[in-house]
Parts: sequence; C-alpha cells; structure tokens
Amino acid sequence: MIASLVLAALLASARPDVSIGLGNGTAEVDGRVTYVVEVVNRESKPVTADVRMTFPRGLARLQAEQGELGKRQASWSAELPPGPTEFRLTGVLKASPGSHVAATACLFTVHLSRPVSCATDIDAVAGQPVTPGRGVVNAVLVLAALASGAGASYLMARGRGTPVRPSSPSAGAGPAWRRPPRG
Repeated sequence: MIASLVLAALLASARPDVSIGLGNGTAEVDGRVTYVVEVVNRESKPVTADVRMTFPRGLARLQAEQGELGKRQASWSAELPPGPTEFRLTGVLKASPGSHVAATACLFTVHLSRPVSCATDIDAVAGQPVTPGRGVVNAVLVLAALASGAGASYLMARGRGTPVRPSSPSAGAGPAWRRPPRG
C-alpha cells in the first residue's frame, strides 16, 4: 500500500506543467472555420506530447497543419518547446443555423490514455433557426381559418329558419327546422 502511494506521488510529480486552450474565429453556415489549439509548456525543457482534437459534425474540407486527420479527430505529435505552441485545424462548416457545434482538444504527455488537460469550444451557428414543418403548420392554420369563415358565410347566406313544433309527441323530442318562404 505504501509502495502504491509512493508510485502515485512520483507519477504526479512527473506530470509536466502544461496547459491547453481552444478557440475559433466564427461559426457560420458555409463559412471557413479555423480552430486554434494553444498549448503552453511552462517547463524549462521541451516536453513530448500528443494533442488530439475532436471536431464537430458538419465540418468538411478539413486541413490540419502538420497533423493527421481521422474521421472525427485530428491529432498532432510534437516536442513542445518552453512557451506557447499553436496547432490549427481549418474546415468549412455545414450545419443548420441556430444549432450548436462543439470541439474538444486534449493534451496527453506521460500517459497516452489519460489527458493532462482538455479544453472545449461550443458555438451557436449564426443565422435564424430552421423549424422543420413550420410551413405546414401555418398552411393548416390558414386553411382552418378559411374553412370556418366559409362555413359562417354559408350559414349567414342560407337565412334563418324558424322552429316548427312537431304535430305529435312521437314525431321527435326536439324542434324541427323549416326554411321560411321566399318572397
């Protein structure tokens, strides 16, 4: 138990002092987007690292400067000098206006299965949100209004009837309607 605590303390102290940030300029439909991943090495010597970025769906025509592209991820393996280092991923955004797109970048150093630091960028896509079926709903409402107006017009043009009492009690419980004579 003591050995595992000592090992955990050694691994924690072996973790380099590095951080990561992620940002982009804009998120517009059919607009060029450039994600900038900035890694800062606060150590006095270079640090070997892997930077992995998961980019949003709808990002097409991708280019990762000095990196590798996968289906949903870009990655860079680098020897980080002391100070800041930038990595760039560019593409064209194909998304619905009003939707949200998110990208995450993580920095791996000592353990390639556990990130040292991660950053996320979430943007609302510029433009008016598209509400599917809104035109159909509006058309139904207009047709309902026209139908009720047409029904009311028909009843008004038809004229008023006068109730007639049944001649015998067995003829019916409610009043019968008769059209008034024209003339």
